[in-house]
Amino acid sequence: LRAMLAARCEMARVLDGCRNTLVILDDVWSHEDIDLFNFNENASSLSGDLSILITTRTIDETPLPQTFAFSLGVLNEHDAIHLIGLEIGLPRYFDFEALSITDRSVLSEIIKKCGYL
Repeated sequence: LRAMLAARCEMARVLDGCRNTLVILDDVWSHEDIDLFNFNENASSLSGDLSILITTRTIDETPLPQTFAFSLGVLNEHDAIHLIGLEIGLPRYFDFEALSITDRSVLSEIIKKCGYL
């Protein structure tokens, strides 16, 4: 536990001053696990600039503050790309094909690794 807390402090230091940071936590089992990734409390200038996208297969009775919940099944590729695009701040109706080949590749790889959840 001590090592995890030290790693959280180090990650907060690395992220301090970064803007528009997205952390993806895939297949989280309980909200206690998320606490290890709450970098805001250890960083002076992160507030408001850190978003955490969480996928889980469990329903936790204790909702986290300042969260939005979406109950979803497995998404098709188009819907998964649209959702991750919204989460990273792309316009609501962005054109995936208009993105650079690198951006399309990165988004496609992320949604595949998240299992289209």
